[in-house]
Amino acid sequence: MAALPEERGASVTFRGYRIHIIAAAFAVCLVLGLGVQRVVHSYWVMEPMMRDFRALPGVSGVSLESRGDRADVVLVVETIQEVNDPSRLRSRAESVAQAHLGTRFGRVVFRDRRTGALTEAYHRLHLLVHEAAVTGRLTAMAGQMDRMAPDLGLDDWRLFVDERFIYVYLAAGDGHLYELVPWTRAAAGEGEGGAGTS
Repeated sequence: MAALPEERGASVTFRGYRIHIIAAAFAVCLVLGLGVQRVVHSYWVMEPMMRDFRALPGVSGVSLESRGDRADVVLVVETIQEVNDPSRLRSRAESVAQAHLGTRFGRVVFRDRRTGALTEAYHRLHLLVHEAAVTGRLTAMAGQMDRMAPDLGLDDWRLFVDERFIYVYLAAGDGHLYELVPWTRAAAGEGEGGAGTS
């Protein structure tokens, strides 16, 4: 019986080329191709997008978080003095995200510097905010929050409203908290002859 090439010390070949050399060349080309693709994507796609987000007022950092086939834009936001208008910041961030991500864009998320005390303060206020989101009674909510704020240890609190959200800003010490509470369909006027939003 004749010996196989491996048994005689010869290499396995395919059309005159050694298989292990072909496999090594393929692996090197694959790694180089993926590396070049990543560098090009980072330089031409990600960096301009991140630069556009960081140029927004009050944004000190940005990241993308995958959620299924969508990408959420997470903005690290500073105090209200830097942000000035969270509604406008969200709207501008959504425009930047749409321009860069298209249909992959999910939503804008504000990442703040909340503390345990601020989280507890918001917990004590959140029913007022959600009730206003359902009923549309903003002045009643603001009056109740104004009465509760001194007992919550807040240095500053503010409310902002647009067609999609009620924005709550709370600050105490070095911490600050943003919450975006969406309007319900009834408060937005839908189903009651109003000019609701989608």
